[in-house]
Amino acid sequence: MEPFIGQVQIFGFNFAPRNWASCDGQLLSIHAYSAVFALLGTTFGGNGSTTFGLPDLRGRSAVHYGSGPGLSPVSWGEKSGRESVILITSNLPSHSHDGTLKLGAGPGLLATGDGAYLAANSAGETIFTSVAPAAGQLAANQLAVSNTGSNQSFDIRNPYLGILHAIALVGIFPSRT
Repeated sequence: MEPFIGQVQIFGFNFAPRNWASCDGQLLSIHAYSAVFALLGTTFGGNGSTTFGLPDLRGRSAVHYGSGPGLSPVSWGEKSGRESVILITSNLPSHSHDGTLKLGAGPGLLATGDGAYLAANSAGETIFTSVAPAAGQLAANQLAVSNTGSNQSFDIRNPYLGILHAIALVGIFPSRT
């Protein structure tokens, strides 16, 4: 079956057949491929007077242009998206952590924590007594949880298969009716 000019097709081999071109964003001569230019224009690049560009599907997923319920609109020829992103703390919503600090009996002035007990930094900062309280709670703003992370990028790509996408340069000129 003869293809439509501008038809994009997937091939299971690693070269574009005769009268087809790889969808790799290359520029073509308007003079040599005027029928293809009539369909694509400069949507995918080129200067519009001597050259025009083919779609570049390297590393990209094709989606139908337009809009639908619950979807963001996509313009014809629009490129968008990233292979990876860096998530930083300002991307995360504000939140808090609740916790329980268990207090127990022990010497009040240890230089370092002993077992499950807290230690005071210096004399005079007694933070617990030798008598175990029935219950205890750390005063507000006494315990801090700091931001952490290394701001490394992480992959957000869907699983993929590298395969040839090619566009027909010769064939039937598509009719709009």
